[in-house]
Amino acid sequence: MITVVVPIYNVEKVLNYCLSSIQKQTYTNIEVILVDDGSMDKSGLICDKFCQLDKRFRVIHKINEGIAKARNIGVKEANGDYICFVDSDDMLHPQMLEKLFEALHNGDYDFSMCNYKPIQAHTEPIPTFMGGGRYLSRKA
Repeated sequence: MITVVVPIYNVEKVLNYCLSSIQKQTYTNIEVILVDDGSMDKSGLICDKFCQLDKRFRVIHKINEGIAKARNIGVKEANGDYICFVDSDDMLHPQMLEKLFEALHNGDYDFSMCNYKPIQAHTEPIPTFMGGGRYLSRKA
């Protein structure tokens, strides 16, 4: 299982895009920990809504202490074998977690990562997955 940790602070305008993109992942063996870091807008309510609709999601509401503390709390609550950090203004390609997981298991790796492409105001489509890249082995 992959635990997806999303620190959240005052991002109501983009949060639905982010959480929907996580919800639509082709790799479904996930838990999603939303850490609402004392948001003063409707971000917390959006988190609650996703948790009601999808049991893979859970939210921790806390006072504002910054993104590092929010991520650390998410890690402490994680049950997955792997952890994936997602920023609350990110939109994930539908196969992102699947491809990262495959990269880990097709080699002898402890860590995988991917590039990103900025998009403007959620109007440009997210590009299709482009494979390839370099892999590092701890045995190299």
